[in-house]
Amino acid sequence: ADREDAQVQQMEMIDEVLNRLQQESITVELFVEDRQDKYEQMFFDIAENPLKMRKGIKIRFNHEDPLDYMLMKMLSQHPLLNKHVDEEQDRVAGSSLYLLPLSAVQTLAKGSMAGVGGFSGMAADSWTKSVDDMEARFEEYLDALVEAFPKLRAFTEGEGDAPLLRQTSLLGSATMLRYLAMAFGELRNDGKSAREISAHFRRLEPHMLAPITKDSIWQEYLPNVFPLAAKAGSSRNQDLVAAASMIVEWFDEAPEELD
Repeated sequence: ADREDAQVQQMEMIDEVLNRLQQESITVELFVEDRQDKYEQMFFDIAENPLKMRKGIKIRFNHEDPLDYMLMKMLSQHPLLNKHVDEEQDRVAGSSLYLLPLSAVQTLAKGSMAGVGGFSGMAADSWTKSVDDMEARFEEYLDALVEAFPKLRAFTEGEGDAPLLRQTSLLGSATMLRYLAMAFGELRNDGKSAREISAHFRRLEPHMLAPITKDSIWQEYLPNVFPLAAKAGSSRNQDLVAAASMIVEWFDEAPEELD
């Protein structure tokens, strides 16, 4: 009897599925588009609303945003980025051979343009007058990193080791690079030259060792942003501003540790 009851229940379930297939329907729309920029933009526009799409994918496929267009161009042009950026994942860590995710590169570009205040304090298009302007500013920032920090320069020479950098240097953290980007943008917008800023960054190079110790300059001046034993600073908004502002302040009033 139990077997018969189970068979009856199974048949009823099958009947229910068949009825749904007969009564319900969905609409499938097919678009034929052979131009890459157009079908990638279509994918972006569709996924932007109903789906949670990774930021890196959105940047790659969004051809209408001049900032994102510039970033994709720079990925293949600048040696610090070329082959060192994960274009799909929004986070790199551990044994990943990539230096940065694409989403972080976008954040660095914004910081290098807008400075400490960020685009929240100014309309993005009030600075980004052209793709060429954005590219020039971001290239200046990347060049400053390469000139100031030998461990980053190694990536441009095919000798970079991203997993080791994350374990031994604050420069392996996208957050530290973001502090530097915001400080660069702030100083550059204040009239300082890219060469002057690069020289300022060079003074910070001896203080990039990780993890943070009690003798670290970051622990001394920003203990809430750089806790002991951390390999990166805090990425909270107020801490981003605090760290970037401190680097800007040190440009004219450097502590004795930087002399």
